Amino acid sequence: MDGHGGEYGSGVGEQGVCRAGAVVVLTGEGTRTIEQAAPPHVESVRRHFIDLLSPEQIEAFATIGETVVGRLTEGDR
Repeated sequence: MDGHGGEYGSGVGEQGVCRAGAVVVLTGEGTRTIEQAAPPHVESVRRHFIDLLSPEQIEAFATIGETVVGRLTEGDR
């Protein structure tokens, strides 16, 4: 990456530093690990978070997310 990070000991990725905090580049093994973990993670987030919110709360959460992403990416334009 850029010399500020290091290889993860598990062999799933390499970390570097960027303006927003950290960047992780996955290895093939890391990609497979994420692909295996994603379905149960998504189901858990939906059950424990999304399903508890009203449509208005979800809209507010989306607006908050857009604000944060806008700030993190404003230097990319």
